[in-house]
Amino acid sequence: MSPHLPADETPTDPATGSEAARAFVVPGSIRGRKPPSDQGNGLFAGPNHDPDRFELIGQGLRGSEGITWRGRYRGALRRPVTYAVKQLLRPPSAPGSWPAQADIQRWQDQRHLLQAVRNDHLVRVHDLFFGPEPHQPATYPPVADGREYWVPYLVMEWVNGPTLQAGISQGDFDLAQRLRCVRDLAEAVSVLHSATQTSGNPVLHRDIKPDNCIQDPERGTVLVDLGTLRRIDDGYDSLGMHTRQYAAPEVLRDPFSPRTQASDLYALGAVAYFCIVAAPPPADSGPSAARIMRQELTAAVQEWKPPDARAFADHIMLMLDPDPARRPSRPQQWADEALVLAGCPLAPSPRRRPRRRRRTLALALALTTVLAATVTKLLPSSHPPSGRQADVHAFRQFGNEYIPFPAHLTANRITLSPPGGQHRYDHLWGAYAPADACATTLTFDARMTHTGPQAGYGYAIAPRSSMDDTRTPHGYSVQYEWQSPDINAKPGAYLRPAELPGGAWEGTTDPSAAPDITQSHHVSVSATGTTLKMTVDHASVAYQLPAVECGGITIRAWGATLDITHLKISAT
Repeated sequence: MSPHLPADETPTDPATGSEAARAFVVPGSIRGRKPPSDQGNGLFAGPNHDPDRFELIGQGLRGSEGITWRGRYRGALRRPVTYAVKQLLRPPSAPGSWPAQADIQRWQDQRHLLQAVRNDHLVRVHDLFFGPEPHQPATYPPVADGREYWVPYLVMEWVNGPTLQAGISQGDFDLAQRLRCVRDLAEAVSVLHSATQTSGNPVLHRDIKPDNCIQDPERGTVLVDLGTLRRIDDGYDSLGMHTRQYAAPEVLRDPFSPRTQASDLYALGAVAYFCIVAAPPPADSGPSAARIMRQELTAAVQEWKPPDARAFADHIMLMLDPDPARRPSRPQQWADEALVLAGCPLAPSPRRRPRRRRRTLALALALTTVLAATVTKLLPSSHPPSGRQADVHAFRQFGNEYIPFPAHLTANRITLSPPGGQHRYDHLWGAYAPADACATTLTFDARMTHTGPQAGYGYAIAPRSSMDDTRTPHGYSVQYEWQSPDINAKPGAYLRPAELPGGAWEGTTDPSAAPDITQSHHVSVSATGTTLKMTVDHASVAYQLPAVECGGITIRAWGATLDITHLKISAT
């Protein structure tokens, strides 16, 4: 069976021998009929070997990339399982051989990536398959003549609720609820842009708009249409798909050029504008667009009567700045500050969103701490002191914008209490101090304290590291960790190298056994040239690095509380 049709061939209908249309065509026997949304519409879809796998329900919702149905899978189950089944349509500018191998590979990559990303505000993707068009049952025999049909489908979870477009247009939400929708969407955007939460593969959504957001009664706002995703480094885009009202000025000027996180952030700001004004922003890249948006936004904001209407409107307009470089780079913080400026409580009412209340309140406290901190250069490279006490004010918490966690920074002591349990590897949590040192040594006393059932926990020190715009650390580190039975057949404390934000780099030896991590130990970590060394009490391990880097200091912890005392740092 050939995996691909030749470039000059298009699939044919085995029943008629005619060329199969690329776009959706409703069979004549059911055309014009509008069945109830909970009943089948007479159409089925499925992969080549099982073409009638999903019964399609309702009329389907047509979007920029395809048509999405509610679909039922029954198989041999007693009760059917509901999914969202999306038929991807050939873009108008795509060649006749679409989808090309590059399209198929991109969809497969995105499917695996999104299956690894877990967030309440992102729809979950289950499958990608190719098969015949939506059809009446038994009209497409399973690969009858060895030929495959190349209509692509995505299978996603079905998210209950109206779209944000419908909810706002019908006036269903007050200002606090609207801004919390924006906050949920900001979290989804942060996850997609984060190298940490995408296993080092940050992506752009490229079509954020109210129609692509579902208001789930339990999860809040869920970003559901992920068909336009591209990696940040994908470069030139031959299709240039976008929605004009929610596209950044730079995208409107040249939809085909490589895009950055800033274009997604503009779309987030445009959705916030829609939530407040109840109308989309003007689809214009000219200088008058910002002036019109400010006028309309200011008028709408005054209707909502926030404590300081001007400050609130100014804050929303930050994300709609024509200059991509001036848009706020931390969308969750921007969304939280919008709630504060609007005079709205950060925590939703228990009736609407009980699971997020504690987390959101803690986030407000953590953000207050971060905003109040003063970040200074840790150790100027022009005057490298030896054995100087660490200036704790140079360390700044990271990861608390994802899940807030307690962090205590005083004199020469650092205490980090990151999340534990099943969420211990969801993100990176810790403290970072900026510097540009090329040789660094840290000495300290440390111990870890865990509560509850034992699971993997530990800490990592990266003596020469950097922090990107998403507050994600990068650099070579040594991990001192307790490995649980689900990680190591011989559970216990180990040392091993790791590259932030991912895991151990290739070519390293097995982890080295280490003393009990829950006891206090005197530790030294140094990076000189291409050698990274860690000494616990009097036992040392050394690793050869692939490269020499200069930078600041990252202290990362997971699964249990890390307490570091008597911290001293020397650097050049």
